[in-house]
Amino acid sequence: MENKIKRPIIIWIAQVMLLLIFLVVFINAVFLLLVYVQVGITIGPVGVISVMLGFAMLALLAFWALANRKPYGRALSWAVLALAFVQTLLRILLQLLGIAEFSGFQRGPEVTANFVLFGIWHLMLLFLLIWLPSSRQVTVFFSPTSESISPEPPPPPSFDS
Repeated sequence: MENKIKRPIIIWIAQVMLLLIFLVVFINAVFLLLVYVQVGITIGPVGVISVMLGFAMLALLAFWALANRKPYGRALSWAVLALAFVQTLLRILLQLLGIAEFSGFQRGPEVTANFVLFGIWHLMLLFLLIWLPSSRQVTVFFSPTSESISPEPPPPPSFDS
């Protein structure tokens, strides 16, 4: 019987974040598609929707690869988390510079709560981006031969005379 290493907590956190990214992007893409189907689709929104769906599928693939201990799961999840970090950081900077509008929020407590939530999101993403590639537990978790897997026990002694 094979003795597998327990999944580190950082992998659980990364999988939850990847699943959240997938759900948010996929649901937004589907709603955007439904809106554009009702008003008539042009080529511009189709490109945006296809990029959103591609990113959502990339997040789902990273989630699946981490769940199945695939060797590319760690790098793919890091790339998806880095893209999400950069995208949301750019969104906040554009809002602060006044280039983009605040997403449906009026100026006041809603905007402050939005920035606090984005701050927490960015701290979690930054923590994952630093910890995921450098953690020894994650390296051992993904290595095919790890030192924490105990070798097969020796055969029982023979009492033949």
